[in-house]
Amino acid sequence: MMEEPVTRPKTTALGLAPPDPLPAEVAELFAKCEDKLGLIPNVLVAYAHNPSRLHAFGLMYNTLMLGPSGLSKLERE
Repeated sequence: MMEEPVTRPKTTALGLAPPDPLPAEVAELFAKCEDKLGLIPNVLVAYAHNPSRLHAFGLMYNTLMLGPSGLSKLERE
């Protein structure tokens, strides 16, 4: 007889709920995160309360992580 898998609540250090309602572009970003990572990073939930700062964070992150560099993705992280 197979046991059912144990489900645990997702761990978060912030305990911060996303804004309700989510702006459409934030909801789209969150859906991509859930699909690719299986979670929404805390930093994105925190910035979701101010979409202009979320956008600025995304630009900075993409510049650092996707821009030209001699570092690996792990080293950049």
